[in-house]
Amino acid sequence: QANIAQYPHDGNALLLGVEANWRGWLITHDDSWRALAFKRAAQPEFPIANVPYSWGPALLQAVKDAAAGNGQYSADEQTSAKAIVARVDKIASLKTIESLVAAPSHARQMTTLAPADEYFGPMGMSVLGIRNELNRVNYMIGYGYTTQESPMAVQIATSIDDMHKVYPRDRDLPQMLYDVYATLRKIDTPEAQTARAHVRAILTVEYQDSEQAQRLLSS
Repeated sequence: QANIAQYPHDGNALLLGVEANWRGWLITHDDSWRALAFKRAAQPEFPIANVPYSWGPALLQAVKDAAAGNGQYSADEQTSAKAIVARVDKIASLKTIESLVAAPSHARQMTTLAPADEYFGPMGMSVLGIRNELNRVNYMIGYGYTTQESPMAVQIATSIDDMHKVYPRDRDLPQMLYDVYATLRKIDTPEAQTARAHVRAILTVEYQDSEQAQRLLSS
């Protein structure tokens, strides 16, 4: 909401706004979230041609169903859906998305890498620094220094969270989130438990198609 307010014409901010509403509906099944996603996607400034493969096909299928009067959709949702379909029909690139039997793998979607010389979190940790420190924390936990390593484990989780906000499509993020989650599970402090829950939410909601998210959910 803050990004959209500050950058009302920025395509990425608008895409993230619709994605947040759509995922809100997927999690809660509260139709008001779906209606808001439709409403925002129907706006002329929304970059409908740039919806990603991760959540775009499911949204567009719901839009098509609503526009056709299939399923339980409100009158407002049907109106928004018809406006979206009218725009989609004018964009050839979306025909490919609509006709996909299966979306590309999550690994193919995650093609970005955070720069090695960029630093994240309050401690200013690089990607290499995050990995090295996580290895050190696990090494110390192996020797029984569990509670003592809680502050640093939480700092690592904060740094990875900061990195994910800046480079959400970094291909190594799902594994980094999974690794720090596994580390935090070994630490029985309130701070570690809070950080663990936050990391779990990021991995299973924002990267739910990844192998790491599926592994966590099935464990």
